[in-house]
Amino acid sequence: MLCPGAFYIKWYHKNIKPEKVFIEYQSVDKLVVDSIIIHGNKFGFAGTIDGPTYATMWFVYSSQNEPLKRKKHFTTLFLENGAIEIIRDSSSATFNGSQANSLYPSFQKELAPIGKESDSIYQKYQANIIKKDSTAMVQYEAERERLNKKNCAAYRKEFLRNPTSPIAVYLLNVYASIDSEKDPVEFDTLFAKLPMSARSTTSGRDLEKKLGSFVALPIGTIAPVFTQKDTLGIPVKLSSFRGKYLLIDFWASWCLPCRKESPVYVSAYDKFHEKGFEILSVSLDYEMIPWIKAIHKDNLHWAHVSDLQFYKNEVAVQYGIKGVLRNFLIDPSGKIIAKDLRGKDLEQVLDKVLH
Repeated sequence: MLCPGAFYIKWYHKNIKPEKVFIEYQSVDKLVVDSIIIHGNKFGFAGTIDGPTYATMWFVYSSQNEPLKRKKHFTTLFLENGAIEIIRDSSSATFNGSQANSLYPSFQKELAPIGKESDSIYQKYQANIIKKDSTAMVQYEAERERLNKKNCAAYRKEFLRNPTSPIAVYLLNVYASIDSEKDPVEFDTLFAKLPMSARSTTSGRDLEKKLGSFVALPIGTIAPVFTQKDTLGIPVKLSSFRGKYLLIDFWASWCLPCRKESPVYVSAYDKFHEKGFEILSVSLDYEMIPWIKAIHKDNLHWAHVSDLQFYKNEVAVQYGIKGVLRNFLIDPSGKIIAKDLRGKDLEQVLDKVLH
């Protein structure tokens, strides 16, 4: 007999021979990463959760030194109170005793065509990176945004189909993460459709905090604090710029519109730096060398940070950035006073506040 909030996974596999398995999920008060060495064709995991919880499992085979999250080694699932039976072969998994794990695979099938199209475009983009084809990269940005809207529509539709389902919090969380508009009124309305039992779970409370951040970035509010490393690996804190007018610039070396805007930033920096103006550029690059080369080539002689995680850059996620070029102008107290300034607009605003 399992205690309330407890789950137990009973796993059976065939046609695969992993020697170790890892599981990662958010428990009631902490992130859990557990593992077990496998003997035979079955194993089990047990733990405590307070509602349906998204989890990942991945496997280590005898020929591997590290747990690689490749497709054939990787399984996603939902943990629910009670016993969950999983039967896995080399190509698929069957779940028993879990409503969430019955709903989730069917939705994944609906998303599959979008995923395939996205993979195809990404491969094309990778080739263009090597060719340094800036025009094609701009086209990729447009294609990526188009597919993102299709993804958003799919998650929103699935959520509205049944806001009381055990995967509803997950669906709304993903939709909130990938939506570039982030209309706080809409998300407040959608969150209100969740039953109180879902809102009170760890996942529900985390989602509520995330949605609350959407209304934390209008003009007039304090910019969220962060720390990220510069090109030398030295941590740079947003708080270190207090007392200055600061432009937080989200860009990337591969972003042609960003590079075209570089002279505008250089001109504004040179003109207003002595009057108390600074720039902190947050790069959505994923490779160090192109990032540093672009900084030097464009003569961007101010502070730069990145974690080289592309669109998963921690600061970009914190600020709800889903595309570049984006920026926020912060006053000496840390308050946002303008957003997305382009061309002459930047110098015009700075001329007013630094007269």
